[in-house]
Parts: sequence; structure tokens; C-alpha cells
Amino acid sequence: MQQLKKLVPGTTFLLGILLGSGSVWQWEKHKLDVVSETAALRQQEIEQYTKLVDLNNEYTRAQVENAQRPGSYNPALKNRIAGLAMQIAFVAENLAALESQLAQLEGREPRKLKLQLVPPNPPINMKVEPQ
Repeated sequence: MQQLKKLVPGTTFLLGILLGSGSVWQWEKHKLDVVSETAALRQQEIEQYTKLVDLNNEYTRAQVENAQRPGSYNPALKNRIAGLAMQIAFVAENLAALESQLAQLEGREPRKLKLQLVPPNPPINMKVEPQ
């Protein structure tokens, strides 16, 4: 009992320093900030994925349109296809950067994103000949 009475003032002092200075509350606030920032980055990631899918669909439509005109050269369509490919690459880089930030916040290694959305150019001038 005597030893307990000696520990009470020291323990009270230590608890007063920890709780009174707000270090525990600051730690909790930090954890909440990390959760909030993670949620915001996840939302940005979803927006980038949506943009990537939309760009890929537009790119595919442009490629099909280009393939339906064999032998004709349309510079505006070629430029649109090249621009869409550049935009897709840019969004893929943004996704990689977001993944890196998320990994750092979550204390893990960044995942490798395997995005192969841009299909190859469709074959042009192919004919089926009976044998």
C-alpha cells in the first residue's frame, strides 16, 4: 500500500503531461488526417480510372473509324488518335503517382499497375481468299 501511494503522484504527473499537452489527441488527429487524405486520393484514383476507360473507348472508336476507311488518309483522324494515345499515357502516369502516394500513406510498397487498354492498330487491307 505504501508503494502504491508513492507511485500515484508520479503516475498522475506522467498522465498529466501526456494528456494535458495533447500528444494523445494530436496522434488521433494525425490518424484521422491520414484516413481523410487516403479517402481523397482513392476518390481521385476512381476519377482517373473512369477517365482512362472513357479515353480508351474513344480511342477504340477512332481506330475502328480509321480501319473502315482503307486506303484513305485522314490527317485529322490520325491526329485525334495520336492525341488520345498521349492522353491515355498521361492518365496512366497520374494513376501511378496516386498509387505511390497511397502506398506511402498506407505504409506499403506501391502496386504495379498493368494497364494495357490501348488496343493495337486493326489490320488494314486484309482479304479472305478461298483456296
